Amino acid sequence: LISDNICDEWLRENNIEYWQVYPNIELKEEYLNRMKDRGNNLEFINYQSKLWNEWVEGCKNDKWATKHIELQSGQYLEDVLPNLKLKEKTL
Repeated sequence: LISDNICDEWLRENNIEYWQVYPNIELKEEYLNRMKDRGNNLEFINYQSKLWNEWVEGCKNDKWATKHIELQSGQYLEDVLPNLKLKEKTL
């Protein structure tokens, strides 16, 4: 899971497919409350609040992502991703 423009750029430069999963832009307060509930510090929460619209719009308008999933109220990442399982490597 990546939430950083630098990592997105690296993925594009290396032709690695990726999905953008992001909340509906109207859910800012819900997500700020989630951050508070899980114990994120105030500095982190204020940073996320300040950049919320820019971050969501950037995800939404990413033309390189192979798929876009917009989370709705009450949804979490685990609710929308297909059942991804780690495959054991066999020697």
